[in-house]
Amino acid sequence: MTLLKHYVNAVRMYLPNGSQQEDILSELTEHLQSALDEEEERLGRPLTEVEQEALLTRHGNPATVAERYGAPRRSVAFGWQLIGPELFPLFARILLLNWIVTVVAVPVVRWFGSMPPLGFWSFAGPLLVQLVIVTFTFTCVDVFQRLARRRASAREHQANWRFPPTYLQPIPRWQSFVGLILFGTTAIWWSLTPLVPQLMLGSAAASLEFSSSTTMLYWAVLFLLLTGAAQRAATFARPNWNWLQAVTRLITNSSALVLLYPFAMSFPYVLVAASVSDPVRAEHLANRINTTMWWMTIGTMSIYWLINAAFHAWVCAQFLRYAGRRRAEQFS
Repeated sequence: MTLLKHYVNAVRMYLPNGSQQEDILSELTEHLQSALDEEEERLGRPLTEVEQEALLTRHGNPATVAERYGAPRRSVAFGWQLIGPELFPLFARILLLNWIVTVVAVPVVRWFGSMPPLGFWSFAGPLLVQLVIVTFTFTCVDVFQRLARRRASAREHQANWRFPPTYLQPIPRWQSFVGLILFGTTAIWWSLTPLVPQLMLGSAAASLEFSSSTTMLYWAVLFLLLTGAAQRAATFARPNWNWLQAVTRLITNSSALVLLYPFAMSFPYVLVAASVSDPVRAEHLANRINTTMWWMTIGTMSIYWLINAAFHAWVCAQFLRYAGRRRAEQFS
C-alpha cells in the first residue's frame, strides 16, 4: 500500500459511511497526488517514502482533515473527556473485536474446561472486563498523548495513530517510560511473590501455598516481563528503534499464547497448606482462587495476547516490506 493510500484510509476512518465519503476521498486523493507529482517534478526524481510522508503530514492530521469535510467529533466522555475524537475509531474497533472474540471463545473455553452450562454472567462478566480494560487503556493513552503534545513539535502534532505508518514513526518516549514503569514494577512484584506469597494471595497465604507445577511458569513469566521492560528501556533511549517494539511484542505475546497449554495443565495453582486449622474453608478458598486464575488467564488474557500477537505479526511484515523497498531505492 502506498503512503498516499495510507493517508487517505486514515482520513476514511473518521468519515461517515456513504456515497459522500467516496466523493470526499476521491477529491482528497486527486489533490494530494497532484502535490506529490509537483514535488517530484521540482526535484527531478521520484520521492522517497520519507519525503512523501513529510509532504502528506504537512497536509494535516487525518482526524482534523476529516473534520474539515464535516466529520462528527465522536468521543467517550462522562463529564470530562476520557477518549478523544482522534482515538475513538481505534477504541471502538478494538472493543468490538475483543467482544466478538470473547463471545466466540467463552463457549469453547467452558466446553474444554468442563464448566457448568452457560448463563448470563458467562458472557456479561468477560464482556464487562473487556470494556473496563479497553476503556481504561485508551483513557490513559489519550491523557499521555495530550500531555506529550504540549511539548511536541508542529510535525509531531500532525501525527496520527494511522499515519504515518508504524515503520515511519518513532516510539513516543512517554509510551516507553510508562511501559518501563509498569513492566519493571510488575517484574519486581512477580520476583518477590515466592518469598512473600501475600503479594499475590493476600491473607489467604497463611493457609495456602503454590503448587510445584507452577515453578516453570513462574520463571517463564518473569523472563517475559523482564524482556518487556528491557524493550521499553531501549526504545526510551532510542525512540527511532521502532522495529524493536514490534519484534519484542510479537515474541512476548506469542510466547504467552504458547504458555497457555502448560498453564492449563498446571491446574491447580495453589494448594491447601499442610498445617491449617480449617482445611474445609481453606479448600474452598483454594478452589475460588484456582478458578479465578484459570478463567482470567484462559478466558480473558488469552484474547488480549492473541490479538496483540496477530497485530504485531502484521506490523513486522510491514517493517520487512519497508526494508525491502529501502534496499531497492538504494540500488536504483
